[in-house]
Amino acid sequence: MSGRDHTVGTIYAVLSALGFAGKAVFIKIIYAKAQVDAVTLLALRMMYAAPFFGFLAWRAWRREGQARLGRQDWLNLSLMAFLGYYFSSLLDFKGLEFITAGLERIILFTYPTWVLVISALFWKKPITGRDLFALALSMAGIALTFWSDLRFAGEPRALWAGAALVLGASVTYSFYLIRSGGVIMRVGSGRFTPTVSLIATVMVMLHFFAARPVALLSQPAPVAVLCLGLAVFSTVLPILFIVEALKRVSAGTVAIALPKVDPAVEREKLATRLIMQVHDELVLEVPEAELDVVKPTVEKLMTGVVTLDVPLVVEAGVGANWEEAH
Repeated sequence: MSGRDHTVGTIYAVLSALGFAGKAVFIKIIYAKAQVDAVTLLALRMMYAAPFFGFLAWRAWRREGQARLGRQDWLNLSLMAFLGYYFSSLLDFKGLEFITAGLERIILFTYPTWVLVISALFWKKPITGRDLFALALSMAGIALTFWSDLRFAGEPRALWAGAALVLGASVTYSFYLIRSGGVIMRVGSGRFTPTVSLIATVMVMLHFFAARPVALLSQPAPVAVLCLGLAVFSTVLPILFIVEALKRVSAGTVAIALPKVDPAVEREKLATRLIMQVHDELVLEVPEAELDVVKPTVEKLMTGVVTLDVPLVVEAGVGANWEEAH
């Protein structure tokens, strides 16, 4: 990864974090100004964000030369929508009915910790001493903030319930982060984000229409402006920023792997040729007789180029052309 890519990726990541951090503030202000609950506010958020995601999806899907998606791809996208943008958000919005924005931020932003724990449990990734220190520090921060809020809480039971809901949102989002890598590689980051967001919008609106009167979608102008701000500055823009940050990380990872492919092929004395890099993909021309050797060799090489806190997912496709290989 070049220094410029790293810097730009970091800036995008920071902007995304700032946008997401402002979400709780928007939500608490709206709760104070309007008689809305978590389901209604989540529906308003997604309703205002949907046109932006619709435009982005239209742009992404109209590009030529992209892989056609099958039934399994759509099931994976729907699962990502449910985990990342529907269920996790619903738990978070509901939790904010009971706890402060500050406590919510601290609990929700423990998701890297849960990614670490889940990776250790399911992928047997070892936890280092530094990881344990970070884990202990995160838990200590939550405990101190929770204890401080508990001292002044009018209803301690509500505080416990709110904290548990937000913790559930953090764990759910961790599963989304771990699972989404492979789906993004298959679908492409440009199509993934707006498509998943639109699917989640459908889920949210179906929930709303089944449980709440439609009239609640009509709010006074000041509340509508706040909901629009929530949709744009703490939903659409942060998601786009994090995609740009990840795109630069993944491109950098492939760039690290790129000079290692040819030597690996030469060691095996193969006729396979590396043709080009396309964003986060490597395209190779492989004789059919060499597929059983090249595929596992390249997959193993690329999964080991960097060390991450989550599994680095690499998928290989085979076809007569680039489109078929997807």
